[in-house]
Amino acid sequence: MWALLLIIPGIIKALSYAMTPFILADDDYPNVKFGEAIKLSMRMMDGRKMDLFLLGLSFFFWGLLVAITFGLAIIYVGPYMQATLTEFYLDVKTRV
Repeated sequence: MWALLLIIPGIIKALSYAMTPFILADDDYPNVKFGEAIKLSMRMMDGRKMDLFLLGLSFFFWGLLVAITFGLAIIYVGPYMQATLTEFYLDVKTRV
């Protein structure tokens, strides 16, 4: 039971920091520092963490497909997942 106190808050924090790489790569935020990108990601994900969590859960069966094909399906699944996360970022970015 005590392990859940470390796992669940860790997942929540990981979800709030999830947009940081997208912010650092975005041309709309030139010269943004890493710490500023983390704060901006936390602000972007405020109220949207459950949406990202459910989006991640929707990829569960795609992950199984990758495992069943011994990684071969990652050729298709990897870009699909990344494009979906990028669209999620663009949606979150417009609402900040």
